[in-house]
Amino acid sequence: MHGTSKERLRNYKLGAVLHRCSLPSRNPTLEDLRTETRRCRTMTKFPFGVNLTLLPAMVPPDYGAYAQVIVDSGVRIVETAGNNPGPIIAQLKNAGIIVIHKCTTIRHAKSAVKLGVNFLSIDGFGCGGYVGEHDITNFILLSRARQELGVPFITSG
Repeated sequence: MHGTSKERLRNYKLGAVLHRCSLPSRNPTLEDLRTETRRCRTMTKFPFGVNLTLLPAMVPPDYGAYAQVIVDSGVRIVETAGNNPGPIIAQLKNAGIIVIHKCTTIRHAKSAVKLGVNFLSIDGFGCGGYVGEHDITNFILLSRARQELGVPFITSG
C-alpha cells in the first residue's frame, strides 16, 4: 500500500473509500493533507480514516499540527504507528476520533491500551514493511494478543 495516499481506491459494493496517508511523508505540508482529505470526502458519504505514522527524525515534523488538521477535517478514524503516540492519541481521542494503533509487540500493545486506543493493529514478522525488531510471527502475536489484551484488534499481512 506504500504510495497510495493520492490514489483513490473505491470499493463499489460498499461505496467506501480507502484513504491512506503516511503523514507527513505523503503529504509534506498541512495544506496537502487538507486537500487530500477534501478530495476523499467528495468520493464517499461514508467515514474514512487516515494513517498518522510518527517516524523518528532529526527534526521531526509538527505531528500535533497534522493531528489538528485531521480533527478539523472531520476524519473519524485514525491509525497511528511509531514513536511515542501518547500526546497524539490524547489529542485525537479528545476530539472523539476512533484511534487504532499499530503494534509489533504485546508490550507496545499494552502501552497503547493504557493510552486509551479503541483498537489495535497487530503486525507480526510476516506482514511486510517495518514489523519491529523481534521477528515474532503473526500467529504467535495474535495468540498472545487474544490472551492478554482487553481491546479489539485486527491483523495485517
